[in-house]
Amino acid sequence: MYISREIGVLTQLGPKVHYKAITGVDMSWHKNRVVSVSEDRQLCVWNAKTGESELCEKYNMDVIGVTMDQTGFYLYIGFSHKVNFCMLRYKTLTMKRSFDLMPCSRIRFSVTGSYVALVNNLDVLVLDNIYFEPVHVLSGNTSRITKLAWSYKDDYLVSCAADGSIIQWKLSTEDRRKCLTLENVKFVDIALSFCRDVLVAVGNSPYIYTLDLGSMEVARILAWQSFVYISSVCLAYSDRFLFVGGNDGKLLSVMNPLTSEEPRNRTLHPAHRTDISEIKISPGNDMLVTGTIRGTLAFWSIHVEGATRIKVPIPVTLIEKHVLMSYVKTIEEFTITLNNIHFVFDKKMNLLERSLANEYEEERKQYEAETKRKQRHLSQLVRCNNKERSALKTELRTLKNNNRSRRERLQIEFCEEFVQQALKVKQLQLEIQLGSQQYERKREQIMEHFEQEKNKEMRMFNLEQDKKKTYMNHLEDKVLQIQDRLLSKIRKQFQLKDCLAEVSNKLIPSHKKLVHLESEIDSTLQDLSDMLFKPPKLSQKCNDPQDFHRRVRVVLTKTSCFPCQNN
Repeated sequence: MYISREIGVLTQLGPKVHYKAITGVDMSWHKNRVVSVSEDRQLCVWNAKTGESELCEKYNMDVIGVTMDQTGFYLYIGFSHKVNFCMLRYKTLTMKRSFDLMPCSRIRFSVTGSYVALVNNLDVLVLDNIYFEPVHVLSGNTSRITKLAWSYKDDYLVSCAADGSIIQWKLSTEDRRKCLTLENVKFVDIALSFCRDVLVAVGNSPYIYTLDLGSMEVARILAWQSFVYISSVCLAYSDRFLFVGGNDGKLLSVMNPLTSEEPRNRTLHPAHRTDISEIKISPGNDMLVTGTIRGTLAFWSIHVEGATRIKVPIPVTLIEKHVLMSYVKTIEEFTITLNNIHFVFDKKMNLLERSLANEYEEERKQYEAETKRKQRHLSQLVRCNNKERSALKTELRTLKNNNRSRRERLQIEFCEEFVQQALKVKQLQLEIQLGSQQYERKREQIMEHFEQEKNKEMRMFNLEQDKKKTYMNHLEDKVLQIQDRLLSKIRKQFQLKDCLAEVSNKLIPSHKKLVHLESEIDSTLQDLSDMLFKPPKLSQKCNDPQDFHRRVRVVLTKTSCFPCQNN
C-alpha cells in the first residue's frame, strides 16, 4: 500500500486563500466538495476533482469549526458566540438559521445526517436536523473536548478530551455508557471504525492507542519512533488502512488492523513542512485531504498494491441514492415553497401596509385641507348665526367618524387575510411532517429489500461455488483415468518395440543362411540341368549306366540341403 507519487509534490487547491492554521475540514458523500475554515476568518468550498475554489467567504469574527452533510448542500458553521445553519446551492451560501451558543468549539454531522453534535463548554448538545430542536444534552466531561466521532448507525457518540478521557455516549439513555481515562495523555484526535467496534486515538506522544469499545479497554499500544508527537489520525471507510499525521508534516500510511509486531506495508511520506492539523479521506477511499497549521490544503491519490477492492459499508441513507435524493429534493422543494410563500406573504403585507399608509396619508391630507377650508369658512361665518356653526360642527364630526370606521374595516380585512396565510403555512408544515414520515418508512422498506437481495445473492453464489467444485472434481477424475490409459498404452508400445528388436536380431542370421542356401540350390539345379538335358555319351565316358547315377549323387552331396544316401 502506498500513496501515489503521480501527482508529484502535494497539489495545492487553487490560489493560496488560507494564511493561518486550518481549524476544520469536511467532505461530502455525494458531491465532490471539500469545505475548509481557518483562523484567518475565511470559509472556502473546493471542487475535489478540478481543484478549483467554488466559494470563498470572509467573516468579521473567528470561525472555529465547520461540518457538511452527506448531500453537500447543508453546512453548520461554528463561530465564537453562535452557530449558523447554511444552505449551499449554485455556489451561493445562504444562512437559514442561527443559534446562540457560546462558545462552540467542535461541530460534527452524524453519518446519516439526522443529527448534529455541538460542543458547548464541557457539554455536548445533539440537535435534530429536521426540526432544529435539542434532543440530547450530554454532560459529564471534566476537561476541554477535542474531538467527536459518530457511529455507523448514529446510535452512539464518542468524545475525547484533553485530560485523557474517552467517553462513549448512548443516545437512547443520555448516560455515559462507558468511560476510559489514561493518565499523562492528552488526546487530540480519534477515528471510529465503520466495520467493527474499534476506536483509534492519538495524543501528544508518538503512541497510537487502539481501543475495544465493547469492553472499553486498551487493546493495543504502538509507538512510532519517526514522530515526536502525533497530531491527527484518519481511518479508511473500508477499514483496511490507517493514515497518521505528525510533526514536521510527516504522513504515515499503514495497513489495518495494527499488530504488536512490525506493522505491515507501512510507508512514511514527507507531505508538508509543518504540523498536519486535519486529515480527511473520501468515502471511496481514493482521495486524501490534508491541512496544516500554516493554511496549506493538499490532495493525495490513494492506490493499493496487490489487493482487491473491498466493498465499503454504505450508510442507510446511501443504499438507494436516486430514491433518497428524490426525498431530499422533495423536502428542499417544500422548504423553497414555504420560503416563497413567506416571501409573497411578506411582500403582500408590505404592499398592503404601504397602500393603507398612502390612503391614510391622502385621507389625512384631504381631511386637513377640508378642515382648513372649513375653518376658514367657519371663520367667515363666525358672525353668522349659531345654527350654521353647529351644522358645520356636526358635518366635521361625521367626517371623522367615517374615516375611523373605514380604517377599522381595512384593519379587519388585513387580519383576516393574515389568518388565512397562517393557516396555509401550518398546513404546509403538516405536509412536510407527513413527507418525512413517509421518507422514514420508505427507507426501512429499502433496507429490508436490500438485506433480502443480499441474502439471495449469497445463497446463489454459494450454490454456484458448490457446482463448480463438484464439476472440477469430476474433471480431475477423468483426467487421471485418461492419464492411466495413456501410460498403459505407452508401456505396451515399449514392450512391442523390445519384442520386435529381439525378433529382428534372431531373423538376421537366418536370412543370411537362406540367401546362401538359395545360391547353392541355384548352382546345384544348374548342374543337374546340365547333366539331365546334356547327358554324356555312354560310348565316350562310361559304358556302365551306374556310373551316371554315381556322378549325380556326387553333385547332390555338394549341397547341404540334399544329403547323399547310400541307396
